[in-house]
Amino acid sequence: KSFATALAQGAYYWKVRAKDPGGNWSPWSTKWKFTVDTTKPGKPVLLTPANGSKTGDRTPTFTWKVVTGAKYYQLIVDDNADFSSPVFTSAWMTATSKTLGTPLVPKLYYWRVRAKDTAGNIGPWSIVWKVTVK
Repeated sequence: KSFATALAQGAYYWKVRAKDPGGNWSPWSTKWKFTVDTTKPGKPVLLTPANGSKTGDRTPTFTWKVVTGAKYYQLIVDDNADFSSPVFTSAWMTATSKTLGTPLVPKLYYWRVRAKDTAGNIGPWSIVWKVTVK
């Protein structure tokens, strides 16, 4: 069965039964539940390295606050403000921090984070922060 209109957000339950050619109904199946969730998580709030800061650490640890309703986060670091050629893009991760394994070349970098919930809704990117690696 498909629906002609979209379901509203919330929990739904369903079950089925069959009817044979003689008109006899089977017992109802086990009840199943599904949830419609189209609400995106909010923007992450960045913590460290502080916006505009300078560091001698070539493998810095990037941190941000937990986003309510989020399960996963993605970090992107680029030496271009438009993020057109990232030097690092993380896989979706559950942690609210990431230490880079490959050293960054000394220069100015831009970084941002976004969140995803368990339903797969991806929220907006955080504001962009800058950090200079010396």
